[in-house]
Amino acid sequence: MSGLDPKARQEVKKIILETKAQGRSVFMCSHILSDIEELCDNVAVFHNNEIIFKGSPKDMIKEGNSKKLENAFLTMIS
Repeated sequence: MSGLDPKARQEVKKIILETKAQGRSVFMCSHILSDIEELCDNVAVFHNNEIIFKGSPKDMIKEGNSKKLENAFLTMIS
């Protein structure tokens, strides 16, 4: 969703959530962790050509001993 204006971001989020509500999957790659936290049920973190985490955003926050996904991510790659 990089480069989208706020209105377009809102529309894309709406489409993703509608698709999700239909039981369908959307695969997305993003560095915008607030979007990941808001939209995704499952995440995978790649670092140095390895998957270092797979699970829900909530589990990632717990594993990263944090309150926010961004901080958990930074802890994991440190």
